[in-house]
Amino acid sequence: MRVSLFVFLIASISPLNAQRSEKWLRENDIGNFHEGTYSREVGNSTMKLISLVAHWQPYQFYQNQNQKVRFFSPEEHTFFLKVEELSVRKYYWLQNKPNKLAKDWYEFDGWLVDRWLRRLKLPYSSLGATVQIGAKNERLFLPAWIYHGPEVPETNRYVAQIRSGIGFEGGRYEIYRGSDKKGANSLMRKELLPGYGGNCFPLVIPIEVLPSSDWYLVVINVIERGSKDPHTFSFKFYHR
Repeated sequence: MRVSLFVFLIASISPLNAQRSEKWLRENDIGNFHEGTYSREVGNSTMKLISLVAHWQPYQFYQNQNQKVRFFSPEEHTFFLKVEELSVRKYYWLQNKPNKLAKDWYEFDGWLVDRWLRRLKLPYSSLGATVQIGAKNERLFLPAWIYHGPEVPETNRYVAQIRSGIGFEGGRYEIYRGSDKKGANSLMRKELLPGYGGNCFPLVIPIEVLPSSDWYLVVINVIERGSKDPHTFSFKFYHR
């Protein structure tokens, strides 16, 4: 019986694995980032973190709206911003060029709604965005505020979207303070409904359960449909 006890989420979403080819990057160069569509790819059985967003302001086509992505880095690092569809249909992709962050808030802009999103007729609700810092084995993510108005929207929760390559009968996710659950108390535990392979499912993280600015660990446990094999996936995020 195949048992996958600790398959870490970040192995399938590191910058090295997530980037498009050099040819694609050249053909879709927008200045400080790359944006466009890509050819269909074969999926795999691992889970992926597709989105970790604090707020996403709805946008409209034909309004010349410029989306901004704002996030806080607790330390100096390079970062990798990635945007893709939750359910892949139009094969949309955006990624930034290598850039270094200071320990502070950072705002990425120049992402015009009417350039590719209008052409593909993609609403904001069909997209996911992640911001990762550090080396791939550090598994560190920063929640993003995505908006086009003059003010940064307020929020009371973070929402992660996980794409599962396997169907599962159910499970749960838990949140721990720090980068290791060993010796840490669970701050929140929530059950997961059954899911299907290839689909995304949301994890809602209320800010009120996070006691202070720090790194937090999210651990997901599911039981694979049919085989009954247990699978565990995890990632870390910083709450400011």
